[in-house]
Amino acid sequence: MKQRYRKLKQRDNSLTVDLFPFLSILICLVGVLAFLQILMSVTGSRKIELVGDVGEGYKAAYQIFCFQDGIIAVPPVERLYQLERKTAERWRQDVNEIRRERNDDRAYMTGLGKNYDDAMIKTNDENLSNLLDEIDFVNGIARETGFQYEEFLLFGIYPDGGRSYHKIRDFINRS
Repeated sequence: MKQRYRKLKQRDNSLTVDLFPFLSILICLVGVLAFLQILMSVTGSRKIELVGDVGEGYKAAYQIFCFQDGIIAVPPVERLYQLERKTAERWRQDVNEIRRERNDDRAYMTGLGKNYDDAMIKTNDENLSNLLDEIDFVNGIARETGFQYEEFLLFGIYPDGGRSYHKIRDFINRS
């Protein structure tokens, strides 16, 4: 009986589980993945895909991508055709001009391929004022016409792009 008890006791000791190898490998894997993510975000290229208008219902997003050295603004265009047709004669030429400029800007950005550095806009007060005045003008015409259309700002902030975003936010708060 004593021998049998000793055998059972020995078996229990031999069945212990050691988690150290598993945990050490898991911690190393997490560390390597974190390092790769940081490396890719710092050295990765700027990837912007022009997919057209973004919005829901009658709202259209004026997309602004914030980078360390400026912003790239992607304006909505598609619904401006409809707004132009519904607009009173006195504003129709202005809406047409805005629509044509935005189409030209979008065509220029599409022609750049993946290198959008040439489309970068500096975040100074004059550029921001022009951008916000245009959005306000288009929204005002849509309200006056009774056409359900509203543009809003949609921000995409890239690594080191926080400074550009804060410049825009501070400018909007001052205005």
